[in-house]
Amino acid sequence: MTRDGLLDILRGWIGVHEPDHKFIIDIYNDFFDAVGNRPRGYRVTYSDAWCATCASSAAIEAGGASTTPLECGCEEMINLFKEQGRYVSGNAYAPEKGDFIFYDWQGDGHADHVGVVEICDGTNITVIEGNNNNAVRRRTLRVGASYIRGYGRPIFEEAAPAPIPEHIPVDEPADGNHVYRLYNPTTGEHFYTESAGEGNALIDAGWSFEGSAWIAPKQSGAPVYRLINSAGWHMYALEDEKRVLVESGWKEEGIAFYSCAPTDLPIVPIYRIYNPGTGDHLFAANLQEYYNLVSVGWTGEGIRFYGLR
Repeated sequence: MTRDGLLDILRGWIGVHEPDHKFIIDIYNDFFDAVGNRPRGYRVTYSDAWCATCASSAAIEAGGASTTPLECGCEEMINLFKEQGRYVSGNAYAPEKGDFIFYDWQGDGHADHVGVVEICDGTNITVIEGNNNNAVRRRTLRVGASYIRGYGRPIFEEAAPAPIPEHIPVDEPADGNHVYRLYNPTTGEHFYTESAGEGNALIDAGWSFEGSAWIAPKQSGAPVYRLINSAGWHMYALEDEKRVLVESGWKEEGIAFYSCAPTDLPIVPIYRIYNPGTGDHLFAANLQEYYNLVSVGWTGEGIRFYGLR
């Protein structure tokens, strides 16, 4: 997770107002439905205060779930930052962008609210907050304001992501395999492969390379099979769904990649979305992409399998 990556998620949510904030709550709940170990065993409801949930969901979406304290309560989130040694108390600290800022409105030593610092010029701080008058909004305050309880400092990757190359490089991570995503601009189909050679052959044939979609485990876990139908479209499915598809006329093409077990950590859920206009099935590790496509008419089909990251 980078600072700008976290903030870009939050900027995209500015203006989201209750009850349209439900997808933010769903990101948090869906993540812990998948991985277990729900903080304090609590599942957030749509009527709960949601400032800490919003900050946690943004971190999940930005790829920081394994390094950022995730909580739905402010004081509990502070305790998690303290356990990491990444909490700064008091109001004299000039924060960096991406820091979590906690407020104590009553001055009783208990955090009441949290947001994420967008800008600090040394004098003023601009913060993006969930549940600010029931919406995601910006707030501007002065460094050293008396109601600042303190700051949590997430762990960030500072390097900017590399641009997507024209062809697929061979740079497999030690702990898994890239699942590459390609797009056929003529048919509208998305295609997934662990093979850089297969992917590059498709690129040479006119497909577009959309980067690494997620990292799959190396030949461990549950196999995900690739299938093809009579129209030439592909599907990716675990054993039970594969069997149903084969019975309905799809042809199996072998194992495409592997899925982590839901209990493995860290993992990311891989979601499937169906385009009823083209027949395309898109797989995404980014829940915001999932909701964006559902909002424009795609059909959300939920979690299908799991990747390492």
